[in-house]
Amino acid sequence: MDALLYKCPSCGAELKFNPQTQGYKCDYCLLEYSQEELDAKFAQQEERALNESAQNEHIEDVFNADENTAAEQALLYNCPNCGAQIVTDQTTAATFCYYCHSPVILSGRLDGADTPDYVIPFEIDRNTAQQIFSAWITKKKYVPKDFYSNDQIDKLSGVYFPYILYNCRIHACIDATAQKNSVRRIGNTEYTDIDSYHIKKEGDMDLNNIARNALKKANKVLVEGVLPYDFAKAVQFKMSYLSGFMAERKDMQVSDFEKNIEAEVHSYAMQKLDDYTAGYSDINIFKKEAAIIQDSWKYALMPVWTLTYNDRKNNKIYYFSINGQKGNVIGKLPVDSKKLMIHFLLIAAFCMVIFLLFSYFIL
Repeated sequence: MDALLYKCPSCGAELKFNPQTQGYKCDYCLLEYSQEELDAKFAQQEERALNESAQNEHIEDVFNADENTAAEQALLYNCPNCGAQIVTDQTTAATFCYYCHSPVILSGRLDGADTPDYVIPFEIDRNTAQQIFSAWITKKKYVPKDFYSNDQIDKLSGVYFPYILYNCRIHACIDATAQKNSVRRIGNTEYTDIDSYHIKKEGDMDLNNIARNALKKANKVLVEGVLPYDFAKAVQFKMSYLSGFMAERKDMQVSDFEKNIEAEVHSYAMQKLDDYTAGYSDINIFKKEAAIIQDSWKYALMPVWTLTYNDRKNNKIYYFSINGQKGNVIGKLPVDSKKLMIHFLLIAAFCMVIFLLFSYFIL
């Protein structure tokens, strides 16, 4: 299958998306190009790559895995820069050549039904992501040094993860009676005032961009833990945004989310209706309903900086993620038992010294 590489029109080196300028930069000659300039120069190349991919009906199966088990299959692409073969799994959409390290976009992975509607470009570059990680990790006292070593920090990877987005309009209504009681005192006598109310509300509410991870192999806690994103900055998907980053395509469909998300939004609407009766007593509800009257599903790629740490001693894997647009951080950290024990012994020693001094001078 064919791979797509964006090369600098001036020197021929690879172009990478620059989160700081939201343009494309050549690290060799330092020239930069806007999205409009790139679209004009590479439109024919992108169209040709997609057409060739669509005509290619046979995909080489490296491991001869069961055809029904996509997760166990690997695919071969040729690097357009050095010609080396790139081995990927079924969901990888953008990666790097292991030999020449050129950023490679795998054409055909994100076309047709797999074409994302939107992409939120990276706004946080590698240096900023490393600074965020370093600032976050310095607040953690009992983390092994290996987790934040320079070699480990260099493994921080920028990845576009696939998300399914749900938008809907809900019509909701409530009809109820309720009371509010207040107590007042005149002299030694207490009086209870009871006010009766008829609560009747009806209207529509819009819920937009409810995002869910759409990649089975991803750690759901981490890729959803970096939410939310600013969807006002989402743009129409273009493959060029992936240059210089890794990307995954979705392997989950709307049917995998439909039942649960619809139940969630219905529950949310019913809870919002409960707000109208909060603070009342003796509530009698005659009608309380919520129904989805309009909805739509979209597919988007969103930026995440990720770091994985393999704790071989305890046979555990720990993850760290940064929202590539807003900088939200989430992570599960390993604990250095030696550091923890030393801290405990220092506290115990300090307490013992205080006790001995107290015993000597007081007793």
